[in-house]
Amino acid sequence: MVVKLVEELSKSKTGKHAIRRMAFIVKEDCEIMRPKGRIIPIKPLYRIGEAKEIYAEVPPNAYAVQLVMIKCLRARVKGYIDVYSAEGKLLLRVNYRRFKLRKSIGDAKYAWVVEKIVKHLKIPIKRMNIK
Repeated sequence: MVVKLVEELSKSKTGKHAIRRMAFIVKEDCEIMRPKGRIIPIKPLYRIGEAKEIYAEVPPNAYAVQLVMIKCLRARVKGYIDVYSAEGKLLLRVNYRRFKLRKSIGDAKYAWVVEKIVKHLKIPIKRMNIK
């Protein structure tokens, strides 16, 4: 099944606001890879930067992960991590705010996917409230 994911790195003209969207494919054997597929350039959220949509083919034994991080005016970072099945169904959404991860929507049995992504990207975390 094809899943639509977004890759973006953009910031405002003043540099006070920025967004980073990243996409990953996580296999059940904990292998993390970047998605490959048809790429379509799209307009970024902020003025400076670039964005693209990736229509990726996800294997049946893997999950698609969309990570969105936003830096606001006071240089605070917040965002969320979405975990999708191979069919494109949202399985888990985890919010990130003030160095804490909190489950928002979905089933907590997919928390291991979020933990692998957080360790892979070395995102600073004080507490995890996923399970």
